[in-house]
Amino acid sequence: MKGVKLVVGMLALTGATACASSSSYLDNQRAGIALAHQGRYGEAEKLLVASLKEAEKLGPDDERFGNALSSLAWLYEKQGRLLAAESLWRKALTIYEKTGGPDDRQVGETLNNLGEVYRRQGKLVEAEELYRRSIAIVERAPALNPLAIANALNNLGILYTAQRRYLDAEPLLRRALDIKRRALGTERREVALSLLPILLEALAIGDKTLPPTHPLVGDIVSALGALYNSIGNYGQAETLLRRGLGIRERAFGLDHPSVATSLNNLAVVYKGQRRYHEAEDLLKRSIAIYERNYGTDHPEVARGRWNLADVYYGTGRFADAETEYRRAIAIQERVLGREHSDLTWILEGLARTLRSTNREGEAALLDVRAAAIRAKHAQENPTR
Repeated sequence: MKGVKLVVGMLALTGATACASSSSYLDNQRAGIALAHQGRYGEAEKLLVASLKEAEKLGPDDERFGNALSSLAWLYEKQGRLLAAESLWRKALTIYEKTGGPDDRQVGETLNNLGEVYRRQGKLVEAEELYRRSIAIVERAPALNPLAIANALNNLGILYTAQRRYLDAEPLLRRALDIKRRALGTERREVALSLLPILLEALAIGDKTLPPTHPLVGDIVSALGALYNSIGNYGQAETLLRRGLGIRERAFGLDHPSVATSLNNLAVVYKGQRRYHEAEDLLKRSIAIYERNYGTDHPEVARGRWNLADVYYGTGRFADAETEYRRAIAIQERVLGREHSDLTWILEGLARTLRSTNREGEAALLDVRAAAIRAKHAQENPTR
């Protein structure tokens, strides 16, 4: 599921105060954002970089320079260029804190955007802190923006969902949905984004109000396909995930992280059907895309290698399975720490593989470690 960024609304605020010398900055910014919405990212980047250069002439602490930084950061985030987006949004945040103070609405919205970048990098603790700070600011900002509140609530709810903290996520997602329904009505794309956890309703709205190849429709059908896979309805899952993959390839190109996610999820469906050779091909493509976009040390790369290890185990290629499980464990430990909940499943997969090669002693140690991690998380997050 995707989080929500807040950038385009800034244009309405800057237009009224822009002087003639900044008209080029505004024209390039508006045109660049419009091209980005059409998926024409190369052309959009040229215009947004030009806008940034013009805005910089207005002064290093000018709010409009912050807006230009935010617009380019937004584009980079859409392209999966997360480190570049993070750098620009941090610069914009510094400007907004100087011009509006620490409780300014734009500070809150930029914290939300930074939180989304961290979430996509797998830095969930940092993302949660930023989302919480964002919510606290936008809820008390003098220029109250209900959609900013809804977006920040929605993103924190998505993060909790990814962590399987469903009881924490549900009230946030419901509140975000209620706010957007009151502000926009029941059939707007912004509402569909908050409806993603309620996937069938979201798809009905998306099919009614958006073009069939819109990226948001791709997100919805992909999430719904993953849900069908989780309940064992592989045929419906494959249909939806293939549809989502096609939409994302047309919208973002073949090398985008969203495409990698679709490939991974479709491979998981094939894995569940023991269609291992098809799954292997998709997983190798997915991992390669993630590594080109994020580098080799990223949670999504670890997840892909974990799934690939499962496939190798299923075909009896135990040496290859062991290699991939160990790679996944090493990445998880470096990026998320030695006690992350996902490690339990990977450790148990490696233990199962070692038992298949008569290495019971090593396998037993892995099972003990996995059980200790699971017990720790059960104690920290008891069922309520």
